[in-house]
Amino acid sequence: MPIFRKSCLCLHAPKEEIDILDYSHCSLTDIPSDVFLHERTLVELLVDNNRIHDLPRVSFVTTGSFLS
Repeated sequence: MPIFRKSCLCLHAPKEEIDILDYSHCSLTDIPSDVFLHERTLVELLVDNNRIHDLPRVSFVTTGSFLS
């Protein structure tokens, strides 16, 4: 199965099987809502270098220093 990587400026259908979303360097203050459209297949969510201060109340597993 191919790996799909989407950046913050992409447009995609909710039924696509996406396992990596890259929202790095997008000046975000919140986790984008389309992340939850892909929660079934999402393996990696990249949100480095944004202005996110709080995570929504869902189960996220971080692999690096998310909030410093």
